[in-house]
Order: sequence, then structure tokens, then C-alpha cells
Amino acid sequence: MKMEDTNTVATPLPHDWHSHDPDSPLIDDPAIYRRLVGRLLYLNFTRPDLTYIVHYLSQFMQNPTQVLQAYCDSDWAKCPTTRRSTTGYCIMLGNALVSWKSKKQLTVACSSSKAEYRSATAPTCEFKWISYVLKDMEQFADLPIPLNCDKGG
Repeated sequence: MKMEDTNTVATPLPHDWHSHDPDSPLIDDPAIYRRLVGRLLYLNFTRPDLTYIVHYLSQFMQNPTQVLQAYCDSDWAKCPTTRRSTTGYCIMLGNALVSWKSKKQLTVACSSSKAEYRSATAPTCEFKWISYVLKDMEQFADLPIPLNCDKGG
């Protein structure tokens, strides 16, 4: 097989994405982070599209930090019956998944960009609620909270 005969695969992370914040507090037990990256390295054998993000995460194995951040995405008009998009997001606090959701959007999006924009509103509302909960526990989230989303177009 020649390289001209292969298909391209999108990666789950843009090549110019930078999330490392050296001022963020360190994770209490970096061994957990290292084990997770090790598992991702093993997964690379069957999922080469994850290679970039695993390489990126591997750079911080010595001093992983904890930050509150989220990832969101949508699939534009994938439902064959209603043509509505599905929103999905997850919110991480350090290395712990604290909130996630997958749901059909209420209206039909006219473009993939609009579907992505709508998908970004759900975790934004969730951020607000989580920041209130953290405040009640006398913990404060660093602002602004990063929301990672693809370009949508």
C-alpha cells in the first residue's frame, strides 16, 4: 500500500492547542497521571489517531498540574429523522471526570459552526454551577476555565 492510497484521520486535538499552565497547582499523586498516559500509549497500537494527544500529554508526566477544563463537540445533523445535532461534553477537575452529558440539540443547526456554538453553551452553564459548588466548599476555580472545542467547519 502506498501513502497515496491511505485515508486521513482527524485527531481529537488541534495541532496548535496549548493547555499547559505552569502556574497551576501540581497533582497530589502524579503516578495516577503517569498510569493514564501509559494506558493511552498502549491504546496507540489500535488508535493511531490518538498519537498526537498522547505525545502532548506525555510531555507533562514529570509535573502534571490540576486545572478545571472541559471538552465539547457536536455532530452536525447526524440524526437521519430530525436532522438535529448531538451535543457532547465532559468537564474535568484535575484528572477526575466531574460532569458529562450527551444530548440531541433542541433545534436544527443550519451549519456545523452553529452546532458547535450551541454545544459550547452546555458546558459553560455547567461551569457556572460547578464554580458555585466549589465556592460553597471554599475551593475556587481558576478563571477563565478552558473550554476545548474543535472549529466546527
